[in-house]
Amino acid sequence: AVVSTQSGHYGRGIDELTSMHMVLAGGISGMLSWGINYPIDVVKSRIQIDGMNGPREYTSSYACFKCMKAKTGWAGLYRGVSATLMRAFPTNAAMLPAYSISLQFLMKLKGERELLY
Repeated sequence: AVVSTQSGHYGRGIDELTSMHMVLAGGISGMLSWGINYPIDVVKSRIQIDGMNGPREYTSSYACFKCMKAKTGWAGLYRGVSATLMRAFPTNAAMLPAYSISLQFLMKLKGERELLY
């Protein structure tokens, strides 16, 4: 359904989204989020274990990132991302509709009709 073109908005209103739209939006956004942030998480994990079996190798997160990129390239920073992406889709696909349903339920309890964006 198209929203009024007089307001300049096209497409579906947020109240018109089906459950399948919510599932797909949650799953895809979760995968995009992890795909973008995965190298940062890898660096964080390396910093956490740095120095456990000897002297510390990295002086900062940036130093860790530079060293890893120099040794293994971008491929090293994305090693293991496929398992994370396979986990991200179902997790976020369930979470977004659950959040939306919970929010609608709580709004009905409170007597509010609309979300304030």
